[in-house]
Amino acid sequence: MALIGPASRHPGSLFYNPATMGFLEGHHLYIDGMAALSATSVRRRRVDPATGAPTSGSSPRERSLTVLPQLFGAAISDLGLDALVVGVAIHTPTWERTSYANGVDDFFDAAAQGPSRYHGVSFSLFQLYVTLGAALRITDGWYIGFSTSYVFGSLSYAFVRDAALLGGARRDAGEYIALGDCGGGQRCGYGNDRAAEAIHISGTSNALGFAAGLIGHVHPDVVIGVGYVSVLVGFGGNRIPADGDAWIRRSQAVLEAAQAELGSVQRDLHGRSLVNYQLPDIVTAGVSWQLRPTLALSAQLRWMTYRRHDRLDIRLTGRQLQRDPQVPQQLVHFRGFHDVLAGQVGVRWRVWSRLELSGGLMVESSAVSSSALSPIAAEGWKLDLVAAARLWLTSRLSLRVGLGLIWVPTLTNDDSDFDPSTLPACVDARFDVDNASCKQAAAGRGLASTAGSYGALSARLGLGLSYDWR
Repeated sequence: MALIGPASRHPGSLFYNPATMGFLEGHHLYIDGMAALSATSVRRRRVDPATGAPTSGSSPRERSLTVLPQLFGAAISDLGLDALVVGVAIHTPTWERTSYANGVDDFFDAAAQGPSRYHGVSFSLFQLYVTLGAALRITDGWYIGFSTSYVFGSLSYAFVRDAALLGGARRDAGEYIALGDCGGGQRCGYGNDRAAEAIHISGTSNALGFAAGLIGHVHPDVVIGVGYVSVLVGFGGNRIPADGDAWIRRSQAVLEAAQAELGSVQRDLHGRSLVNYQLPDIVTAGVSWQLRPTLALSAQLRWMTYRRHDRLDIRLTGRQLQRDPQVPQQLVHFRGFHDVLAGQVGVRWRVWSRLELSGGLMVESSAVSSSALSPIAAEGWKLDLVAAARLWLTSRLSLRVGLGLIWVPTLTNDDSDFDPSTLPACVDARFDVDNASCKQAAAGRGLASTAGSYGALSARLGLGLSYDWR
């Protein structure tokens, strides 16, 4: 863990600006491991089972507590040349994980999950980058850089579908259940445990990306740098396809209705899944100022186009999934992300010949508006504090230790972007593409309301080793 950025002389800056390698003379081996403990809490407002609208009452608080390991390793060398530096790195810059699960495995009990279940019982997304880059000197004190990355991704997502919604207001077209009929003379309404269908999908992806940048001296003591990290392009398309498996456990109400009509019906189903999504590109600009030999200041701005990560487009296929009663072939979950702007200031102080201390403060805007808050997107304005120490064990070998804390103020969603009534309204409108409810449902907003309060906190501990020689 360290202060890295487009104007930072640190191997980790390779991700944001590969030109920074130009300032790393000689040969460098660096490995860094970090563990982040993330806590998220959700207290959703209760919904009216007759309308799906939030009420003034609150559901019990749900909590997610997860540990995220992260890795960075790099080898960088000037190859004994004057104008060229090359490097290779393996790192995991993207990792999300939340879990509100109550006994979740492949086939889990949907009715046993909490109110957050319609948006996420558990969610995990990570990307592993293998990066090859080079920095070329274009004039004294100035370098351009370029890198390309192969990216392996993994996604796992467990959630619950309210099976009554696709039946519309009442059973008038052969549906097994609907809002007005959950079997046995009971009304389903919204959020009924008997209509809760468990879905668990997981898959992997392969993608390519690149980065480019420029760094140089505008003054003997002042360095500026700019960098660009591209969106990832999946093999065969612009979005990233996570291809894998799907497990589905039918709702109790659908199972009973189907058994009454068809006889023996399989409840636990296995098939294939394909989830398409996109991650942002990143633009950074930074400056580093060596005030005196033992003291340096830095600052950077970072712009991330999270609006690209607007939805999860889920496709379900397989022979078992096509048996009557069929499972929907496509589900879209709206995420509601928008662009993020972050600013960071930092300081490095060489306390004595073998010890350097550093610290930084970053403020980052929210990736979602308050109306788009959800159990798997409890995002708000963030305050990120980092403190680190570097100790030279020998003239070539150094140890880094860092601590970080990310704090998000309590968040409130009073007017949710999600409205489950749009889906049955679209069914009753015969899926008219021009119907307003159908447009909302097609965009993935026809899920349970997320009105309520949210909180998030993350603590990080990092440990790194660096070996440098000429």
